[in-house]
Amino acid sequence: MQNTIIFVISGTYTLLEDSYEILGISYIQSYLKQKGYACNIYIDNNKLESEKFLEELFHDIEEKKPLIVGMSLYTENLKSIFILSKKLKDRFQDLHLTIGGPSTINCDREILERNTEIDSVIIGEGEETILDMAERLSQGRSLENCLGVTYRVETGEIRRNPSRPLIENLDAYPFADRELYEKRPSKSMRMYGHRGCMGACTFCLSGNKKIQEGPCLRFRSGKNIVDELELLNNKYGVRNFEFFEDTFIESTPEGIKKVEEFIYELKKRKLDIWFNIFARAEQISKDERYRQYLEELQEVGLDAVYVGFEAGNDTDLRLYRKRATVQDNQNSIDYLKGQKMALRFGWIMFNPYSTFETLYANTDFLNKNAQSYCMDRLTTKLEVYPGCRFREMLYADGLSSYSTDFFDDAMNYRYKDPKINELAEIINELVPSERERKMWVKLIMIEARVKRKENNEKIHNLLKEIDEFKTVRNHENSTIFKNVLDMCNAEESKIKVIDFCKEQKLQEMPIKLEQLYNRLMRAYYQLYDKHIV
Repeated sequence: MQNTIIFVISGTYTLLEDSYEILGISYIQSYLKQKGYACNIYIDNNKLESEKFLEELFHDIEEKKPLIVGMSLYTENLKSIFILSKKLKDRFQDLHLTIGGPSTINCDREILERNTEIDSVIIGEGEETILDMAERLSQGRSLENCLGVTYRVETGEIRRNPSRPLIENLDAYPFADRELYEKRPSKSMRMYGHRGCMGACTFCLSGNKKIQEGPCLRFRSGKNIVDELELLNNKYGVRNFEFFEDTFIESTPEGIKKVEEFIYELKKRKLDIWFNIFARAEQISKDERYRQYLEELQEVGLDAVYVGFEAGNDTDLRLYRKRATVQDNQNSIDYLKGQKMALRFGWIMFNPYSTFETLYANTDFLNKNAQSYCMDRLTTKLEVYPGCRFREMLYADGLSSYSTDFFDDAMNYRYKDPKINELAEIINELVPSERERKMWVKLIMIEARVKRKENNEKIHNLLKEIDEFKTVRNHENSTIFKNVLDMCNAEESKIKVIDFCKEQKLQEMPIKLEQLYNRLMRAYYQLYDKHIV
């Protein structure tokens, strides 16, 4: 009988609207299968299925007696993972339970100290580490000197082993296993074209470059990436792909080679696909060659670009250690307006150090660029993940305490200015519904596709009507938000400001939004026929 490793997906994931894929686990799974291990994945992201899920999971653990049960930790699922860990250990005392994923970075000891049910934490890339763990455990050996693991010994002592070097030759490893996709099919699939990031944003985990030794950036060849795209397109019929590396085009010799080969292979094979990428504002703003690659990528299927603008003032951008300036952000928007792809961007309206000055500046930036058509832009708040630099800043400044509550809640912090603290609470009254937010995202994506093939007066008039609607919403939302800022800055009573916010809920707007979206979808199908959104 094969040695078995079980992976559990627990909690809600929102990294991609319609996908449940967790590529970290998927890569580990395909690598372990290649090495002769049996792997099973169990998904529990619906409370209504919880009892059924536990019954199936417990039954299979008893039957298969896995070497390891592993779970991936994200901010969204911290609480559910720890609850599930306790249930598993209450039932199976000898089970080896390990945790990996982004939220373990710099928190490995903290996780084990607070959760005695968990036996080990994998730090960084998991393929080689979990294989080493499995081989040791199958032979009854300890995890001593197993690189990349922090673990608990029988006495209860926690030991941290040295880190494992980063994987350098990504092409030598198998494509991600797609069992998760097969269990929960969706309209999109996730991809990675390289690993690592050159940024060091204070709110992000990617800037922690000292966790593992080796080159920060490691690239797949363009041919290898397109080989996988073609395989997935043929096997599953999927035509929409999301590339999740922090920036698809890295201005290094290896990064440029990847992109050029990627474009060449897609042109040669003529794959009928759409794909989305992440890009950097400062590179779009300052690098002509970078802009040229964006235009070439549009010719082979680039559908949308996601840029981490984050703020419309340089004070916040410096706080986040962004390389871009406000002018870079503006230059990027000006350039992207003329391209045949959708613009999506990261934005952090509030952070613990926000001032009225930075909030007014952020509002003006969004209003100037007609990007506050959804109130979501004006109400976003910084999420402070375990392990990021920002978390330590909050501890040092007394804006957050080292507590279990903070570990469970990425927004459990105070604002330096007490008036901003009250404003951040009041502004919750303006947060749009999840339905409205998702509707806007879909509309923007489809609008860009329709603009590429606009072919008659009727569609032209529809696009003009959408632009007018966005302009109206943008102006109204910016005005409402500025009024709230003015009232809080003038120290109006909290009750009065909350009442004002409640009065501003424009209930008819989501109805108009849905009507425009439905008309746009009809135009889309008219233009593209068989294309699946």
